[in-house]
Amino acid sequence: MTSLRPRALFLSAALAAGLLAGCTLFQAKQDPSQFYVLNGLPASAAPATPSAPDVAIGVYTPDLPAYLDCPQIVTRLGSNQVALNEFQRWAEPVNAGFARALVQDIALYTGSNRIALFPLTRTFSQEFEVYLLIFQFDGQPGGTVTLRARWWVTGPDGRPVYLVRDSAFTRDSALSPNPYSAYVDTLSLLVGDLAKDIVAAIPDAQTAEAADKAKDAQDAKDAEAKTIAMEAAAVPPPVATNTTIPSSPAPTPSTTTTTP
Repeated sequence: MTSLRPRALFLSAALAAGLLAGCTLFQAKQDPSQFYVLNGLPASAAPATPSAPDVAIGVYTPDLPAYLDCPQIVTRLGSNQVALNEFQRWAEPVNAGFARALVQDIALYTGSNRIALFPLTRTFSQEFEVYLLIFQFDGQPGGTVTLRARWWVTGPDGRPVYLVRDSAFTRDSALSPNPYSAYVDTLSLLVGDLAKDIVAAIPDAQTAEAADKAKDAQDAKDAEAKTIAMEAAAVPPPVATNTTIPSSPAPTPSTTTTTP
């Protein structure tokens, strides 16, 4: 029994050392990545008087540059050089986060509860649709951040196109202990700037919509008048009812001459 005690103590020490080494190895292998999301503007940013509480808008997921379509957060190093940080990542596809934040911000500025992401949440008949092509959505943590986009507003199902606009915004990313958190916050604010631009253009879209409807109504009226005129030209003129048809003359009696 006495001879087994040193062996037991040795095994216990070895087991403890193995567990300690395993914990140290686990800690070394932990992923240091941090994950971020774009956010809509806070409720305090809502205007005192909503601009279009009755408008119905479907917003389509924006088309972003391919270099942004990655889980790593992209920052700009120069006019044609970018960097991808392996440990600063998006928690969702960046175009999906962009669309979600944009829908929230448009709803905030218009005051409408009929602003939705299409076609995934097509739950109502929309008045307008918004399509977006993003040219740039990046910058430098602690430096300048830029959003450049082209967007257009259409009627249902993409037609007709009521207006096409270009927007460009820049903001300074604040210096903070976590520069990437401040960087993503600045990107979120830029999405809000774009939403404000889109909402400001809704009256122009409504004017174009009214003009388009008036033109359609006039075209329909002109087409109806043309059809009536063509039908009238194809019908032969009616026979006058007061026309007197002359009667045939009475036959002249024949005269027979008798020879005595």
